[in-house]
Amino acid sequence: MRAFALIARLAWRNLRHRPGQAVMLLLALCLATTTLSLALAVNGAGDRSWERVWRDTNGPHVQSFFGYGAERTPSDATLAKVRADLAALTTAPGVVAASGPWDAMVTTGEVAGDRMDVEVLVRDPAPAAVGQPLLTEGQWLDGGDGVVLEEGLASTMRVRLGDTVTVAGQALPVRGVAMTSTTGRFPMYQPGRIWVNQPTGERIQAGGGVEAFASSVELRLAQPGDAAAFVAAHAPPRHGAASSSTLDCPHGSSCGTARTTTSPPSRSRWSASVSCSGC
Repeated sequence: MRAFALIARLAWRNLRHRPGQAVMLLLALCLATTTLSLALAVNGAGDRSWERVWRDTNGPHVQSFFGYGAERTPSDATLAKVRADLAALTTAPGVVAASGPWDAMVTTGEVAGDRMDVEVLVRDPAPAAVGQPLLTEGQWLDGGDGVVLEEGLASTMRVRLGDTVTVAGQALPVRGVAMTSTTGRFPMYQPGRIWVNQPTGERIQAGGGVEAFASSVELRLAQPGDAAAFVAAHAPPRHGAASSSTLDCPHGSSCGTARTTTSPPSRSRWSASVSCSGC
């Protein structure tokens, strides 16, 4: 008690003799506390938003993809084997739901008058069992022309329903806007994502100008905590000078998941990975 009383007297004396400095110190402490509280609140809100989208889209626990640059396309035999391997993952032990394989392309597009790289994802009109994008405006794909834009891309570029975007020279109307949990929101994640149906994807590919291709599957596991073991058991083999690395899951150690990636030193070759997406 004596020590506390001494500290109180010294603090009061300092406040009386140096009121300006004391006020500045108090303001600095209040500002620091407020900033920290706001940062924690924003971080928590972001996590909750992602979790809601992941739940509403029946997001995957594991993703697997195979990609390659247009400059050096793998042989037909390699492509056929990879697609068969991806399809086999959808019925692997422990998998309770799956979607894909889905094809994707990276090409050049024009959105709201700005030329940019876009990632074109080919999907079915029917809802996917896993990772179905969550519509926020408009409608999903059907048998006709039209695209669905990732919500961040549409919002950032101020694109509205009925506007036209150009993808690899193809002018396509915007039919819908959707959110996904499998990647980040544009512009934090680039290139911007655009979903198209199979006939539109075939026209884009035939038109030329595609820089890279990929195929992927999205999987949900009976036991999400087994994702790390699933990734380790199904990680792609090394090819040539490719390198392999394992990264902790971004959702924290309690998730018990990991990501294993095999990638080549050159973008013009190809890469494959199996990775954790959610907990």
